[in-house]
Amino acid sequence: TPVRVLDLDGHQYIVAMYGECNWSRNLRASRHGRLRLGQRVTECHAEELTGEARLPVFRAYVRRWWSLVGRMSGLTSPDVPDEQLKPVSDKHPVFRLV
Repeated sequence: TPVRVLDLDGHQYIVAMYGECNWSRNLRASRHGRLRLGQRVTECHAEELTGEARLPVFRAYVRRWWSLVGRMSGLTSPDVPDEQLKPVSDKHPVFRLV
């Protein structure tokens, strides 16, 4: 499944922009995955972010790829207040890769 890896503050994150899906459920359950870029495969562990910890990552992800994810997020702008961002981010699993 194609995903975009966000580099933020020295960590890497992935967001399930299509919401709860098979890969996000599998990653949540196993906390282990593989990222492939061309021939390079990287094994990784993942931890799901919850609550307030997910907001800055979700916002950075939406800002970075606004032209691709803006419509599917339902947001009017990547700079909406946290009160508008939180209900949307709750529908999209966010994982930090370790």
